[in-house]
Amino acid sequence: LVEEPEEIKLSSPTLIINDKKIILNRVPIYDGKYWLFPLEEIATELQDSVQVDTLQKIITVTRFKDRAVVRLNVSNGTITINNNPFRILDGFEHIILGTEVQLIPASAVAILHGLSLSVNDEDNSYSFRSVLSGLVETQGTIQPQVQKGFSKFKTSFFNSTASINDF
Repeated sequence: LVEEPEEIKLSSPTLIINDKKIILNRVPIYDGKYWLFPLEEIATELQDSVQVDTLQKIITVTRFKDRAVVRLNVSNGTITINNNPFRILDGFEHIILGTEVQLIPASAVAILHGLSLSVNDEDNSYSFRSVLSGLVETQGTIQPQVQKGFSKFKTSFFNSTASINDF
């Protein structure tokens, strides 16, 4: 007699955004490696807009909090922010593009929406927190100040460059 392996049932993880438990209409699915979350529902919660070009396989998220336009090429995982190359998404090949819903891994949720991610295996929860929450003025898009005279510009430029490179 051969024993059948016991089937493991996974329960959907709890989704928390900015300390608020989110109840999703579409249940996240586990594809054997990643939990995949419904992009549009999370975007709605964050007041972000989503556009999907299923022919070109491009997901575009316009973030409410900092107005950044984030594009994900699902074919190769390339992410751009405001048309500047950002990085290649790990696990991009697991994204499911649909006509009504896009299912994406937690890492994509974090990057597309400008969130930090914390996974708690003990209570099966995924916690996302706005990186710019309350700090939009200081960490959002940096706008140059009006400069009067080249010497002030030069001093300001080198001070800004030094402070940026210190990170």
